[in-house]
Amino acid sequence: MKKIIISALVFSAAAILTANTLYIRDFPFMRKAKLKGTPGKIAAIPLDLKLYKNTNDRYTNIRIIDSNGRNVPFSVKNVYPLQNKHLYAVYPSAMTDFRVDQTTKSAVAEFAINPEGYISRLTFPAEKEMNGQKISLVFFDGKGKMISGQKDFLLRIPDGNSDIITLDIPPVKARKLKISLTVPDYRNTKSAKQFLEDISIEQKVSLKTPGLPQIMEIALPEISRINKGTLTEITVDANRVPCTELILKTDNKIFNRYIEVFSRTQENEKCIASQNFSQKDKGIPLQEVRGDYYIVRIFNANREPLQNIRLLWEVRKKVLMFIPPEKGDVRIYYGGNAKTLPYDIEYAERYGLPPQVYELEEETWSPDYEPQIPTINLYKYFLWVIIFIAGMLLFLTIIRMINKNRDWDDENKQHKD
Repeated sequence: MKKIIISALVFSAAAILTANTLYIRDFPFMRKAKLKGTPGKIAAIPLDLKLYKNTNDRYTNIRIIDSNGRNVPFSVKNVYPLQNKHLYAVYPSAMTDFRVDQTTKSAVAEFAINPEGYISRLTFPAEKEMNGQKISLVFFDGKGKMISGQKDFLLRIPDGNSDIITLDIPPVKARKLKISLTVPDYRNTKSAKQFLEDISIEQKVSLKTPGLPQIMEIALPEISRINKGTLTEITVDANRVPCTELILKTDNKIFNRYIEVFSRTQENEKCIASQNFSQKDKGIPLQEVRGDYYIVRIFNANREPLQNIRLLWEVRKKVLMFIPPEKGDVRIYYGGNAKTLPYDIEYAERYGLPPQVYELEEETWSPDYEPQIPTINLYKYFLWVIIFIAGMLLFLTIIRMINKNRDWDDENKQHKD
């Protein structure tokens, strides 16, 4: 009896583990993805309408498989186009000499720059008495040779509450800088020296940084359009695409309507936007949700319905970002009921490194797909098996106890006789 119970428990546990283990056969859809170029440090597969439609909200029912049948970890990311941005790095510098030239009524300071670099901007404290004063710059290399002729500028305090004056110059590679500042009152040399000591010598550094998320405009298939009294209702197939804005176009040149947008799934309907909308508005911002349908309700009040309404939907471009395998090409399996990923991974943003893009082929039914018995039914089935075995064990135990009591009564009767 013990062997039977142990065997049943082992069989039940193995079946439950098998039900929770996900294989390629658990994903109904498959597409091949070919890498453009040679494998690099990072790659991406763009999400399209078919991938959106057949995946869940957390993208846990997607697997990327390499040519050796191994899982390739991925992360879902928005696409941020790279743009040029300039930052300024302050160069370490020290004032090595300061003097006043009474003939020219100017204060002269020399600065040693270490290390040698391309100087492209100077910043000064915004002091009113220095506004409009002439300043001259002369650059020298490490051997003390003049690099270029004297450059003259006028200091101008910018409008507003800025506390600095910036002076942008063409980049000059130098090791030494001489600055001459006109001082009308040559006796006030202390303030001139302090002013020059507070100068910041800087270099422009170009960086590639991400801009705003890349946006696509798409047209979703329209299912129905109904005018019911003062209400116009348009239903479109959302394909589970998480749109961020609705753009409404019409032939009416002047209009003003109250509009509500709903996202509908098989379980519920949720309002994701509502506002007054006129010809001055670009679009209606939406909550980024994934539903089966979008429903647009336009309240016309006592006015005629809008003419020739056209709907466009904005969506942030998303990709599956991953490190490509050595052989490059992969297959992507998706769909089904997978609730978790077999790994926990998060890619950092990699500035200055645009991902290599894979080209997706047409969607096909996966030849390895095998419909699976729902896990919850397996749990119930094996639970009933265990209850049945336990009941049988209890029943046999009771029968044995009854038989022992009968034998005990028979023995007592024989002793009395």
